[in-house]
Amino acid sequence: MKNSPLTRHPGNPILSAKDIPYEADLVFNAGVVKHGGRYVMLFRDDLPDLCRPLK
Repeated sequence: MKNSPLTRHPGNPILSAKDIPYEADLVFNAGVVKHGGRYVMLFRDDLPDLCRPLK
């Protein structure tokens, strides 16, 4: 999309499971916004215990 208001960072993913200070299997980078002069990142992760298949 040429005139998109959003720009993807060419180095995605910016945040990965190895960057989280606790055990995480998957990390989903939702977005970054500048707020009050600071950058804030919203992300979601899946903890290993929650990723087990249901029986």
